Amino acid sequence: AGSALVGLPEDIVELEPAGTADDYASVLYSRLRQADRLGLSVLVCVPPPEVGVGVAVNDRLRRAAAS
Repeated sequence: AGSALVGLPEDIVELEPAGTADDYASVLYSRLRQADRLGLSVLVCVPPPEVGVGVAVNDRLRRAAAS
């Protein structure tokens, strides 16, 4: 909703900061679980700014990328 990425195929999981880092954090785990369910090996993310909650969100993204 409100994304620049329109008309994505069903096997593409969108994860971009549409709003605040708090908004991003609120959907982060559901998007990661969705990617797992789809068996995706690559998840491209637009990280939020490294301030406030964005620091924790980016840490989680880095740990997910390392696993």
